[in-house]
Amino acid sequence: MSIRQEWSYDSKTKTRSGGVDLGNGSPESDDTSNLASEAMVFMITGLKFSWKAPIAYFFTRTLSAATLAQLVEHSLRTLYEQGFLVHCLTMDGHQSNVAMARILGAQTDAGKQLIPYFQLSGQDHRTYILFDPCHMIKLARNMLHDVGAFKSPDGVVRRTCISGLVVGIDAVIGLSEQLLTTGQMQFLLMYKFSQDHLELFFNAVRRFGGWNNNPSVNHFKAAFRALIS
Repeated sequence: MSIRQEWSYDSKTKTRSGGVDLGNGSPESDDTSNLASEAMVFMITGLKFSWKAPIAYFFTRTLSAATLAQLVEHSLRTLYEQGFLVHCLTMDGHQSNVAMARILGAQTDAGKQLIPYFQLSGQDHRTYILFDPCHMIKLARNMLHDVGAFKSPDGVVRRTCISGLVVGIDAVIGLSEQLLTTGQMQFLLMYKFSQDHLELFFNAVRRFGGWNNNPSVNHFKAAFRALIS
């Protein structure tokens, strides 16, 4: 979610906040290029029972696919160490997410053999990739509205929305085989795999202390603490 780009003082920690923070602290430089513009949140959702929990947040500005892959892998390994088994990773169709999935081992490119999952090194468990279907349909709508075709005026084919939906179908089939045929579950509620849970959490952050569409880093931290307490 977008956040307000500003330096501020955190009276509790007696430190300056507002900069990019990927878990190793905010940079000391006052350069505006170090100001965070977005808050990235990782959330887990239960498949059998009704629960969800944000597990980590990072303040970012521009995030490479390689760095994103490292953060995802670190979070997954931490969850595995705590006894959680992650079956699916849901996200939107941003190009950095697509590239991140490729780095982790999935293959989502149209025209190639699709591999809608990845396996962390040293593990046999498959984690499936699911590009949020609602976001994929929105991308298709925007594309047709803007150019009236699935090819841009300069001749570049834009098919992320189509390949994303195809990957999603393959992922659901794979998840069904992984969870239903093995007897781990009797049915799948696909809403559990949607990005809606994260969007509702972002709305709760914005509502905290009055509506604020662009909370500061300090505001986000305060809302996060209050919502998980």
